[in-house]
Amino acid sequence: MLFRTRAAWVSAAFLVFGLIFGLLLVSQFWTLANEIYDSRQARRLFGFIGGSVSLGGITGAAVTIFAVSSLGSDYLALLSAVVLLLCAAIVVVIGRRQPAVDDTPLVTGEPEPDRHDA
Repeated sequence: MLFRTRAAWVSAAFLVFGLIFGLLLVSQFWTLANEIYDSRQARRLFGFIGGSVSLGGITGAAVTIFAVSSLGSDYLALLSAVVLLLCAAIVVVIGRRQPAVDDTPLVTGEPEPDRHDA
């Protein structure tokens, strides 16, 4: 791997890639969630999902420390790639099974019906 070259730019490039990739994953997750849930479901679920971020961060850090010591960084990178592919497959399945929610207003010139989501 590139890390074995001990070049300083490799670590810096990996850090920048990881930060950008993490931001894109979070952004794409909330975009997908916004597409598949209507406003009533979103109010019910988004607080729970958002609150679970802290628990996931703590758990992920603990699991990473254990995994690096037992698997090593090379195998952990391979495992991370496999998990990422599994997540991509889950997104494809969700996209095929769950139709997108259409919350756009009507453009027919008719007034939009009064909707009260409780």
